[in-house]
Amino acid sequence: MNDRPRQVTATQTTVYVVDAAEIRAELARQDITQDDLAHRVGMSPSALSRRLAGLQPFELQELEGIAAALGVPAKRYLREPKS
Repeated sequence: MNDRPRQVTATQTTVYVVDAAEIRAELARQDITQDDLAHRVGMSPSALSRRLAGLQPFELQELEGIAAALGVPAKRYLREPKS
């Protein structure tokens, strides 16, 4: 799997990096499948898979929904972009 960070636009001018590996790790800790998470947050499983693989960026609302479904703050998955 590709564990490099993913990007999500938080505002019109700020870009944050989403740590997809940390989302997958939390799924494993809670014994939740990607399909289950996708359904909990109203995404298709393929859409979530594409985002976790870095093929499409996360929308802030999606990240917030994922964090809420996992019971953790969204900021847990945000990283400052490397210069």
